[in-house]
Amino acid sequence: MIGWLNPAALWGLLLLAGPLAIHLLRIRQARRVRFPSLRFVASSRTADVRLRLPSDLALLLLRMGIVSAAVYAAAAPVLLTPSRVASWNARIARAVVLDTSDSMRAGVAVGRTAAETAEAEAREAGESIRIETPDLGDGLRRACGWLATARPARLEIVVISDFQQGAIADRDLSRVPAHVGLRLVQVGEPLAARRTPGMRLAGGPGIAPRTQELEVSGRGTRTTFVARAAEDAGGLRLVTAPGPGRDAAILLRTVATAGAPAPDGREPIVVRLGNVKHEPGIVPEAVRDPWMLRTLLRLRQDETLARLTREADTDARFEAGSPWVTVVDDGQGAPVMRAAAAGPELVVDVAASPDSLFAAAAVRAVLTARHGPFALPEFEPRRLSAAQLSAASRSPEGVERGAWRQAESSDARWFWTAALVLIGIEQYLRDRRLRATRKDFRAAA
Repeated sequence: MIGWLNPAALWGLLLLAGPLAIHLLRIRQARRVRFPSLRFVASSRTADVRLRLPSDLALLLLRMGIVSAAVYAAAAPVLLTPSRVASWNARIARAVVLDTSDSMRAGVAVGRTAAETAEAEAREAGESIRIETPDLGDGLRRACGWLATARPARLEIVVISDFQQGAIADRDLSRVPAHVGLRLVQVGEPLAARRTPGMRLAGGPGIAPRTQELEVSGRGTRTTFVARAAEDAGGLRLVTAPGPGRDAAILLRTVATAGAPAPDGREPIVVRLGNVKHEPGIVPEAVRDPWMLRTLLRLRQDETLARLTREADTDARFEAGSPWVTVVDDGQGAPVMRAAAAGPELVVDVAASPDSLFAAAAVRAVLTARHGPFALPEFEPRRLSAAQLSAASRSPEGVERGAWRQAESSDARWFWTAALVLIGIEQYLRDRRLRATRKDFRAAA
């Protein structure tokens, strides 16, 4: 079997019409015949029209062979001989995916570390790449992408991780092609439990700020709340219009009771409630800071906030338009919550009275969106068993049929050599014909 790395070059075979046309249209030299006199030969008015063979058939075939060899060489042929396929199967291309998540940073108490294991696996492969990522699913996708461009060889992915429960999903493993080998190497020692500080919770009037302390074990998760000394680190400012039921302290206590994340003075937020027309010092501008954009994106994805917006009896509607960004609307395009930047602060307007349930839900949603999700997968002490890892592993298969498309070299050199040989023969024949013609001319003279 033969494959072509550049099959488009085969269109060059149309150039074979060039030598053929030249030989058909070539002016032939008439053969000189001695004749005593043409005086008594009557002239003819008819043309001599006959179908003739191309002149110099041997030269024509040589020139067409030169063009054909050059075209085949440009098409980069690959001869799939048994010896070549065997050499491809004798080597292996390996992608080593190294887990760099938080649970792997402590290293390994006994034996080689994960990084040392990855280096050893890479050295054993003929061609390899090392992918470091905290997301094993993303690492597998990147490994498959690299192997798809690797030189012909048996392909394998080695994943090195502590393999906590949920670290890798079946859908991630199913994306690996069937002919690619997969080996899951587990490092580290199992732990009975993991302890970690959790989320910092906001405080309010009569409610001290608190910090979660989490202990995750095989039996479940235990949460302990530790009260901190009351401190005003800033990060949240509530602005209300004057009037009855406009006490921001009550609203802040309600939000703290609900367990909202604590604000951060490095990412300050101003929440204006009700019909706050104007506040000195706040000049709205377009949102550009990354943390503000992340906060607004999470707010717009908050399904609970959207549902409460439809059910809430808000007392105002805002005007849409730059630089304000609509966070949620009333279903008819009128903003109920909008946001803009004001220097280092993110300003969020909420069209609700401070004593309403929707106002408390909106403030809590803003704090939660600024903090972002608090995930616990890295604190999971349970790990995948050796039987599960063995069941998901498999050996690499032989080189697949289409692997020749990634061959590092072709057999074009043989066709170039043939073209050069044919050029030499063609030159020799031309020189010999030219010498014979000159000899005839000298004899005729």
